[in-house]
Amino acid sequence: MDDIDKNIIMLLKENSRIPVSLIAQKVGRSRTVVAKRIDELVNSGEISKFTVQLKQKKLPVLFFVKVAEGFRCKDVIRHFEKEYFFNSAISISGELDLIINIDFDDAKEVSQAHEALSQLEEVAMVKTNLVVNIFT
Repeated sequence: MDDIDKNIIMLLKENSRIPVSLIAQKVGRSRTVVAKRIDELVNSGEISKFTVQLKQKKLPVLFFVKVAEGFRCKDVIRHFEKEYFFNSAISISGELDLIINIDFDDAKEVSQAHEALSQLEEVAMVKTNLVVNIFT
């Protein structure tokens, strides 16, 4: 992967729907060359998928969850995802078992989600933290 490929990837990360012709203009190559490079990046696995970024809500929140004895992270996720759309759910090692990342519009929604999560029999404990800054 050279600098041109890296620039193409950077542009696609910013906007996966950017026209190939605009990428070509920005990296100083022809549309055909850029299209071929994108195909090669996909075929080699460097680009595994194209995705969308949803409108940023006001309150990104992390729920740190300790799963109750006899249950697994998947059990918590299966119940909780019926009502909430996760940005991510990550199984971790250590004192806690699971981090769930969800964006909310207001504090009331955060409180309701915390309460719903704590009420699940699969959950032994929940800690809720507001994300203050995201570094990308």
